[in-house]
Amino acid sequence: MCQPVAYTYPQCGHLVASRDTYDLQRCMRALSTNMDCWIKPDDAKARVVRRTWPGLALGPCSSCARIAEAKNASMANAGKTDN
Repeated sequence: MCQPVAYTYPQCGHLVASRDTYDLQRCMRALSTNMDCWIKPDDAKARVVRRTWPGLALGPCSSCARIAEAKNASMANAGKTDN
C-alpha cells in the first residue's frame, strides 16, 4: 500500500513543510502497474511516516534560525548596561 511521508530536516528533525503536508510514495504494485495511489485524507494523516529529507542539502531550519536569533538578541541585551 502507498505510504504518506513527511520529510524532516536532518540537523534537527523539524518538518520541512507544514504539519498537514505530506508526499505520497507509491507502493510496488502502483509502480509496476504505472498507476497512481489514492488514500483517504483521514487515513493518510493517521499513517504519515517521518523521514529525513533525501534531496539536496537544505538551508537552515526556519524554526531553529528563529530560536537562535532570539537567543542571540537576548544575550546581546543582557550584555548591555544602563547608565
